[in-house]
Amino acid sequence: MTDTMQTDMAAPQAPKRRRLPRLSPRLCLIVLAGLIIAATSLHTVMFLASSREERLAAATRDTRNLALLLEEHAARSMQAADLMLRGVIDALALQPASMMVDRDGMIGLL
Repeated sequence: MTDTMQTDMAAPQAPKRRRLPRLSPRLCLIVLAGLIIAATSLHTVMFLASSREERLAAATRDTRNLALLLEEHAARSMQAADLMLRGVIDALALQPASMMVDRDGMIGLL
């Protein structure tokens, strides 16, 4: 054998490494921008969904409170009207039967 054949046989050759295809900077920038836009959109949707739930809960609570306030106001208004009518009945009961109450007298009682 010749000298060159002996050196070729003596030194094992390293396997050839595959090179990854080189990506262009423009493509990398487009992919990165797409990922950032997708992440921002996802975050916005999640924020809006949680904000919507919080606002619905607050609106429900405010509506309940307003309904209770309206109920209390109506009850007190009816109670005030009832007390006023009871006062008129008591005033009429104290008058002698011979006295007729005219319109002006009735307005005075109210």
